[in-house]
Amino acid sequence: MLSRTGRRRSSVLQDWDIDEHMTLTAGSVTNSYRGTHTWDRVSFVYAGTTVTADPTTVFDWMFTPSDFNASVTCGVFTIDRHSVHVSIGALIAWLVDAVIEVASDGTYHSLDDVLNNIASSFCSGLADAAEQAVPDYPGVASAVHSVCTSALSGLVTTAVNAVTNARLGADPITLRGTGQIGGPNSLVMGHWDGELVGSDFTGEWQAMRP
Repeated sequence: MLSRTGRRRSSVLQDWDIDEHMTLTAGSVTNSYRGTHTWDRVSFVYAGTTVTADPTTVFDWMFTPSDFNASVTCGVFTIDRHSVHVSIGALIAWLVDAVIEVASDGTYHSLDDVLNNIASSFCSGLADAAEQAVPDYPGVASAVHSVCTSALSGLVTTAVNAVTNARLGADPITLRGTGQIGGPNSLVMGHWDGELVGSDFTGEWQAMRP
């Protein structure tokens, strides 16, 4: 079993770090292997703060990698291209909430929280303005606040639903990797060639045998 740390780059999350475990089984041919892997930790840096999650705790998380073939030739470990179906949308939804919590210094914990607060503050301000503009019409502030809240509530629901719906399903990633054998228990200078939803990305990785 190898403990592997990799940085993968994509147009979705830009820079993200993954800690994962890879299990290799010797094949019937010398220096050939069959492998599986699983993600243990996903993190990113926002405003100088590292935000980390165990992906299995991310709501609607899915991760279904295919087994892969690997081999060693002239001191280079090669992982053949294989498919990984992963719910990138669930990671993005988690990332959005994490950024909101960091950016608000813990005041808000989700997109739903911040949008509803903004809508409430806006509608309260609009109601106050209406009352000051037409003081001779009792109840105008209440009416304006009611109409405003109703209108913005629909927009907030649409925005939150868009993020929620994006969590569902799994996106196909394909990966191919190479790494130099750095010693009896390590792989170094690893390089990923990947594809995510039709877009290519690259990454770096290294691995240690536990």
